[in-house]
Amino acid sequence: MHTELIYEVTQVEVHIHKTNPPRLHVTAIGNASSGSQSNARLERRIYVVFPADGIQEYDFFLDVPDDPTTADMKSHTVSDTWENFPTELKSVRVYAKSGNIEEKV
Repeated sequence: MHTELIYEVTQVEVHIHKTNPPRLHVTAIGNASSGSQSNARLERRIYVVFPADGIQEYDFFLDVPDDPTTADMKSHTVSDTWENFPTELKSVRVYAKSGNIEEKV
C-alpha cells in the first residue's frame, strides 16, 4: 500500500469557530479514482515562515493498495481543525491530482 493525492477535490469549506483560542475548521470533499482507496485525510503543509500571500495549503491524501483495484469512483469527506492558526491567514488551498480549490477564510 502507498499514499497518493486523491483524484479530485470537489468542494472546500472553511469556518472559524469563535472559541478561546479560535479554531479553524477545514472540510474537503473529493473523489477517489477507485473504491478500494481508503484512509482519506487532509495534511496541512508546515512552513518555516508562514507564506506572505496568507494561503495555507493542504494535501488531500489517501492510501492506495498495490494490487488491482476496483474501477468505481468513491467520494470522501475529510476535515482538519487548527487551534492558534496564524492571524495572517487569508485563505486555504486544498490539492488533489487533478488540481486544487482555494477558499477564503
